[in-house]
Amino acid sequence: MEKTGLKNAGSVFYGLFALLFAVWLVVFAAEAREAAAEALIICRDVILTTVLPFSVASDLLVCSGFCETVGRVAGRPLSRLFGISETGAGIFVLGLFGGYPSGAYAVSELCSAGRIGRSEAEVLISYTNNATPAFAAVYVGSLLGSARAGVLCCLSMIFSAVLFGLIIRKKAGSPVCVKEGSPHRVSLPRSVSAGASGAVVICANVIVFRVISKALSALPLGGFLSAIPEITSGTAILASAVSDPRLSASLVCSLVSFSGLSVASQVSAAVSECGIRMRYYVTGKIFQAAASFFAVYLLYPIFFS
Repeated sequence: MEKTGLKNAGSVFYGLFALLFAVWLVVFAAEAREAAAEALIICRDVILTTVLPFSVASDLLVCSGFCETVGRVAGRPLSRLFGISETGAGIFVLGLFGGYPSGAYAVSELCSAGRIGRSEAEVLISYTNNATPAFAAVYVGSLLGSARAGVLCCLSMIFSAVLFGLIIRKKAGSPVCVKEGSPHRVSLPRSVSAGASGAVVICANVIVFRVISKALSALPLGGFLSAIPEITSGTAILASAVSDPRLSASLVCSLVSFSGLSVASQVSAAVSECGIRMRYYVTGKIFQAAASFFAVYLLYPIFFS
């Protein structure tokens, strides 16, 4: 009965949201088109230039057995530290540098192949989906007007992911590897196709959530609310909306660690077919956002003294 009630509440929420969103699209059609056009520019200048190459490389790494290799070479300390399998440790390393949602894709692929258990997979997706170093250091650094601020953002993102991984380690279950072998045969054309498909999904999410962000901007405190749905435009909104450099850097880096609703949607799509639940993801991202905020706020004077 309780699950049925939650399901009905979810249906009512989505139905009401869809109705209000459709009305907004009709009444404010010009603003919606403007937001979609802005999102397409983001897709051209950011997603296709930084995320797509990393997505192709990440897919090649997963299919080549990179996660297993890293697990065998250096995964034992990480495995013990985070209470995960050695393959899970390889996913963690990939998730730090592959960009979101590469961690979710790796978890989905390896869980489907029987390389990691489902309970471990549900834990891993909560802290193995992070921005690429290029996005965190270069793009965010350009928004904040300082390369050092970008480096600080990248470090805070890694710190918050590691910290949550340590906190949630007991939820992963026994670290086991079920089967040998990689989930797919290594193929550059297949990886390019998978990366391109992923980039299309990411761009679609960016467009939809950028339009939602535009709608939210009309609400009270809309300037801050509109930053939450989509991270690329959201970081730009926060960087320009807050005049204090220290607070601005803290908020922007917090959003990078949170990843935004668009990325959450991508992660959900990546893992849903495997039956991997998102029960730790939201909690993890909220925690990582808070940890990143305080880390940047406390370390800012040291980086800029």
